Amino acid sequence: MKADRTANRILIVFAACLLLLFALALAMVVGAEVGITNLTGLHISGDFGTATPSFLIDRTTASGAASEVRVATTPITRITSTGLTLPLGNLTLTSGNLTMTAGKQIITPATKITMTAGGTLTPVSTFQPIGAGAAIGFSAITAGTAGQLLIIENQDNQAIVITDTSTTMLSGNITLGQYDTIALISDGTNWIELYTCNN
Repeated sequence: MKADRTANRILIVFAACLLLLFALALAMVVGAEVGITNLTGLHISGDFGTATPSFLIDRTTASGAASEVRVATTPITRITSTGLTLPLGNLTLTSGNLTMTAGKQIITPATKITMTAGGTLTPVSTFQPIGAGAAIGFSAITAGTAGQLLIIENQDNQAIVITDTSTTMLSGNITLGQYDTIALISDGTNWIELYTCNN
């Protein structure tokens, strides 16, 4: 009798698991929603589209109580109470528009690069502060990707001249005093001036 009760419990649990798998499969086929409460993680092993070897949606405390989407062990997106981040750093919009209905667009400035006479500027952010220990000039900026924007600000009280030559296409030699800025766009080879602000 006791063995029968145990067997019945096993059958009930097995049937519940089959129903859950059926519901998930049906949802993927018809695009419906499946509500599951108190789920600590969903791990789909094996191939998942082009994601190899696994696709994982999980909530982890390792990255500050974040919900992550990972391919294998690599986080692709991370959602926390402060917003959405892309650990790999790239967001590609292949078509359509990116619309901001509220909030602000924030470009985090890179660490200031101290330039030397005739040196090459290698920017690491769209907003790249520079400075110098004395009045200097340079013309070379490491090539960017076509369509890439670059805003340069001189943060030091020293004149910095960017020469209109080589692959830096300007309206003329540009002298940046303290807090002056210049905006450039790359065509993949050249940096082309958009505007300069004398502040």
